[in-house]
Amino acid sequence: MDKSIMIRKLYTGLILIGFCLLYIFISALLMGWDILYFWFSIIWVAPLYLIYAPIWSIFSDIIGKKYARLPANQKVVSLLIHILGGGIASLLIVSVSKPLDILKIDVSYLLNILIIGGMFAFPFWIVDSMIVENNKKKTKKT
Repeated sequence: MDKSIMIRKLYTGLILIGFCLLYIFISALLMGWDILYFWFSIIWVAPLYLIYAPIWSIFSDIIGKKYARLPANQKVVSLLIHILGGGIASLLIVSVSKPLDILKIDVSYLLNILIIGGMFAFPFWIVDSMIVENNKKKTKKT
């Protein structure tokens, strides 16, 4: 694995942590959340975007390149695997934070969890794709 790919994924995670912190902080101020909720959110968001998301993103890029033949299909496959990874991450968070809720799970609750996971995975894929396209444009100029 190329070292620059892992560094790019970590930069993507750092960018998204910054956006998440800004969003959570503004939401906390506007909605009057307790500061403890703010720090609890940071404790969950930071490891996901710095550890889990880069590893899953590298996995999805490898699968996308291996099984899709056209470049557009590679991006779609990579996006779908990113969203799957976000759904799995959100299921893991619920199972760790509220293990008894997993036993009482219904379809609407499961879909809500998967959608929330996809909402966190989609920006990671977008920012990473933008960095890749920007790097391609820079290499073409030189």
